[in-house]
Amino acid sequence: MKTLLAAKVYAEKYPDREHPRKEVFERLLNRFQATGNVAYEKVMITKSITDNEDNKMEILQSVIENPNTSTTCICTNTYMKGTLIDV
Repeated sequence: MKTLLAAKVYAEKYPDREHPRKEVFERLLNRFQATGNVAYEKVMITKSITDNEDNKMEILQSVIENPNTSTTCICTNTYMKGTLIDV
C-alpha cells in the first residue's frame, strides 16, 4: 500500500517525467529494509590475472621502447586486453 502511494506522489510531483511502476518502489522499499540504503549494489567483476615471465618481459619491453605508452596501448599491442599483471 505504501508503494502505491509513493508511486502516486511521484507522478503528481513529476508530471512530465516517466512514472515508475509501483514494483520499482517495492524494490526500493525492500532494498532499504534489507540494507538501510536505497543505493543499488554494484556487482564486482574481477578480471583474470595473467602472471608469467613471458608476459612480464613483453610488457617491460613495451615500456622500454616507449616510456610514455599507456597501459591500454600495452594491452592492445600485446593482446592482453582485460588482464592484470603485477610487474
